[in-house]
Amino acid sequence: MSLVFITHHNENIADLEVKAEQVKPILKMHISKFKTAISTERKTPHIIDLPNGEKLITSSKISKHKTMGSVESFLPEGCKKNHFRSGMKWRRLNEHTCPPCKLLPPVPKFLRCNNNITDSTNEFNYISSGRGVREHKNFVALNIEQITNLKAKKPNLRYVDTATGESHCLLNTGLIPQYSCAKKFGKVPRYLHKHKQMLTENRRLHDLEEENKKRFLQNYIPGTRKMTEEERNNVLKGLKENYQTINKTYQSLPLCTDTVAKTFRKTSLENQLRQLEQDIYLMDLKKDIYISHF
Repeated sequence: MSLVFITHHNENIADLEVKAEQVKPILKMHISKFKTAISTERKTPHIIDLPNGEKLITSSKISKHKTMGSVESFLPEGCKKNHFRSGMKWRRLNEHTCPPCKLLPPVPKFLRCNNNITDSTNEFNYISSGRGVREHKNFVALNIEQITNLKAKKPNLRYVDTATGESHCLLNTGLIPQYSCAKKFGKVPRYLHKHKQMLTENRRLHDLEEENKKRFLQNYIPGTRKMTEEERNNVLKGLKENYQTINKTYQSLPLCTDTVAKTFRKTSLENQLRQLEQDIYLMDLKKDIYISHF
């Protein structure tokens, strides 16, 4: 157990040292630059009654009666008797201010000439003395000159159809000869001649192709192909060379054939020469020769 000894009996809570309170800094709030204009606009009414009896309309959105309007239309004292003639006078406040424009170039100055007619085909004639200065054309004088030189337009030919005077165009009705004096009257147009020639040429090519196809099918043998002219000449040349070689060998045989071998050799060479003669004759006679693929 602990004991507390009180030494001073005149203690007071007011005598305690008060610590300084820590004050938090006040942060600066954002203030819009349009605050003054918005507050002024809110305070300004939409319609202002002027002393002369006019109603001034502003761009403010504040109005006493936004949708339906007031119950009664109040008229000024001076307009109660003749309000049908005079009525309310309204005027809108001009609050728009155009910003100064300093970047635009100055307006160019043009020199206007006299009423003389210019022969230039351009809209403006450039003057060589001044830079950027253009001469204006007198279109009124040009139009007058064109109209004076213009030929009079002939009226269209018309005919009256009914007793009431209903008229129609006379051309394209067949009542007057319109195209009989033309150079091309009664002649076949050129495009029809070209079309006819094209059809004739197409028909001729088609008939030729059909004839060639028919001829090929008549002479065609399945599993074969036609020998070309170069191959035919090469084969004919080889047959003639073989014929000369074998004929030379046949001419060098002895006249006496007393043995079986000599007789067999002579008979063999004669058969080869006979076969070569037949082949050469066939190659010279026949132009179309077919070779088997197998």
